[in-house]
Amino acid sequence: GRGKAKAEGEEGTAAGRLELESDVEVAITLPPPLSFLPGFLLRQGGSLVLRTISAAFLPRFAELVADDYRRWSTGQPRV
Repeated sequence: GRGKAKAEGEEGTAAGRLELESDVEVAITLPPPLSFLPGFLLRQGGSLVLRTISAAFLPRFAELVADDYRRWSTGQPRV
């Protein structure tokens, strides 16, 4: 699954913007009866779950990284 997120600084300039991209690969072995399901069906379901999680997780993660960088770059304690 792939995910993207952006966080912008107060100025909204390119220098104040952080862009994140993730690429996740997962391999699992399913026990019967799930192993009898068609592979494309399992891949579609897994992909949907990963995209949903990424869409929820990455924007907040980008904000946290941007905030941490701002504190670090101004000499403030990092949390």
